Amino acid sequence: MFLKTKLLSIKIEANENIANYVSRIKYLCDQLSAIGDKVSNSDMVTIALKFLITDYHVFISSLGGRAMPPTFIELTGILLQEEQ
Repeated sequence: MFLKTKLLSIKIEANENIANYVSRIKYLCDQLSAIGDKVSNSDMVTIALKFLITDYHVFISSLGGRAMPPTFIELTGILLQEEQ
């Protein structure tokens, strides 16, 4: 329960880079999976997008226009490009 609560409340920290942020999400998801509580790809994407700083809101809105939502791995790549 503690891991899931931590995952659902994860936020990007001030001055934290995207690589570290998504790594923390992936780590918690891997820990949950190891105890039999698998987190779906769509939930991982939702969690990652939910707490991004205001600078990413236009970017997040643009994802809504895609025919298929990105996978967590695709989202990670897109966010890394956007950060640069």
